[in-house]
Amino acid sequence: MRLFALLICTLVLAAAAHLRAWGQTPPSALLVLHDAGHQITLLDARDGAVLATRPLPVRLSGPPQVSPDPAQLYWGTPEGHIVQLTLPDLGIAAQVSAHVGSGTPRLALSGDGRWLLAAGAREALVQIFDATLKPVRRITIASPDGREQSGAAQVLTLAGSRSWLLALDTLRELWEISYDPAAAPIFDGLVHDYRMGEALPRSGFLGVRRTPLPAPLPDVLVPDGTRLVVGSERCHPPAPCTLRLLHLDTRSQISAAALDGIPHPGASAAWKQDERLWLALAGLRSAATPLELPRMQPGTGEPLPANARRIIRAAAPAALWLQRADGVWLKLDARTLQAQAELDARPQIQLLVLQGAPILVTPGTQGHICLRDASTLQERLRLPFTDLEGAWALHP
Repeated sequence: MRLFALLICTLVLAAAAHLRAWGQTPPSALLVLHDAGHQITLLDARDGAVLATRPLPVRLSGPPQVSPDPAQLYWGTPEGHIVQLTLPDLGIAAQVSAHVGSGTPRLALSGDGRWLLAAGAREALVQIFDATLKPVRRITIASPDGREQSGAAQVLTLAGSRSWLLALDTLRELWEISYDPAAAPIFDGLVHDYRMGEALPRSGFLGVRRTPLPAPLPDVLVPDGTRLVVGSERCHPPAPCTLRLLHLDTRSQISAAALDGIPHPGASAAWKQDERLWLALAGLRSAATPLELPRMQPGTGEPLPANARRIIRAAAPAALWLQRADGVWLKLDARTLQAQAELDARPQIQLLVLQGAPILVTPGTQGHICLRDASTLQERLRLPFTDLEGAWALHP
């Protein structure tokens, strides 16, 4: 009994030392959701030390939203609620209805941590909250005439633009909502309406800027530091699938390409190299080199494997991680795209790259998290979790 008490005391003191060393949470902190969504554990990915853990009276679902401090977490529930938790203790600060229908809401926290957007996946509703989960604005996702409505397929935070982007499931529009109090007025219609005074303005703050589309784009990617949107229409193989590149400032299309397979921009990677912007697409039927944007033209060099499930661009050190159709993860050289190493894994296994080190997450009844060495990729530590739902970096 004394040995057990000593072990518990040692773990608590070690966790406290980790937190003191970094003030709050270390850059290597990892959030783990397990026990079928009823427990959260905050651990240090360097050595697996548990920094905090807390059982919950509600079930959480989906990825969390982390405030920039980071001092707050926002998490959705399958019952359509939002739970606010504090860091590093993981205490529940508030719980409210998302007001966007049943099911787990799609959440996006503003880059400054002051506003939270919740959107319905099935219901055509958007609810905006302040940081304390007080409702601020409610919006129906509908066409300008109100005849068509849609749920949100994807919501993204564009921190550099101080706005959110909503990819809609069935509506032929992209929505951008600014959370900048000084946002410019919105003029419905064409861009030249503003210059010619042909439209009445609406407030830009928490207002909807619509980009019209020939077809819905439910799957999108916004390359970091740009106002570009790469979007894929709903595909119907074996017919080619249309990939579109749009500019949010002009609210218009720049280029388009018909591609074989089912391109998945949301699982793809874009990056700048030598002042050029590149896009590596997941889901293409044939091996292909990355596309150069904005021309949407294939580059030269090493083609990427066909039918990639997911592509991740990791920084410091720069590398590209690609999951093949068979579940194997490949580490590719950031410049040449040649394979440097591979990690054999089942298709459902998630990969996180934290401070250059890969972390393999295996959800399931007897799930586990495998911490690997950044240089050798050898397994350092394997941590078991019951009914593991997923894991996320606290400082991505």
